[in-house]
Amino acid sequence: MADLTKIEVHINTSDIEDAGTDGSVYLGICGREFRCDTSADDFERGSNRTYIFGVSANVRNAASNDPRKPRLILEDVDRFPVYIRFEQDGGGGHWNLEMATVHLNGTIFQQYEIRLEREGLWLGKNSGAYIYLHKHID
Repeated sequence: MADLTKIEVHINTSDIEDAGTDGSVYLGICGREFRCDTSADDFERGSNRTYIFGVSANVRNAASNDPRKPRLILEDVDRFPVYIRFEQDGGGGHWNLEMATVHLNGTIFQQYEIRLEREGLWLGKNSGAYIYLHKHID
């Protein structure tokens, strides 16, 4: 069995009016959630960011968002849904997601993604908080 040691999440916020947010965004994978948050102003209109958990982490609270603690097994990833979840915080009432891609252990061996149409997908209290990603197949 292989340990899940690194998760890379690439998230694009749509470049349309009011697409950005100050809310919180989470990745759900392998039965856990990880908060996508860096010291940058995340999820602004038109932003394209990569969030790294585990090895070479670039997220805030890296120790609390580490797939190695508790240990996660790569073979268990497909036993649970892989998703992006938006949570409204203070003034972040909604967010428009354009694309999300997840790479595991620094390779494209296992990749999960959602690529939305040009207008993206609104996530929030009035439109739903989750979007499920699918396994990339060539």
